[in-house]
Amino acid sequence: MLKKEAFDATTYLILWQVSLTGDSSFAKFSTTADDKQQLVDMLLNAYPDNHLITLYECAVLPIDLTRIEKIELKDLANANISGKTTVVIPPVE
Repeated sequence: MLKKEAFDATTYLILWQVSLTGDSSFAKFSTTADDKQQLVDMLLNAYPDNHLITLYECAVLPIDLTRIEKIELKDLANANISGKTTVVIPPVE
C-alpha cells in the first residue's frame, strides 16, 4: 500500500504480515478495521467483493493449531488478524 506497485490478479497473491497494514511508522503490532478496510478497498479494484480468500496461520508451537479459514474479501476488514496471519488470494477466473 505504501509503494502503489501493481500486482497481477490472474496469479496467486500472498500477503504476509497483514496485521501491520496501514502502519508506516513500524511502531505498531496490530492494525485497525479502518486500516484493513484501506487494503480491502485497494484489492476491490482487482477482485470482486465476494472473492474467496484464505486466512492462514501456521502452528508456531506443538500445542498450537493451524488456522485455515476461507472468507469473502469484503469481510477481511473485520476478520481476526494476528502477526502470523498470511492472506492467500487466488487468481480471478
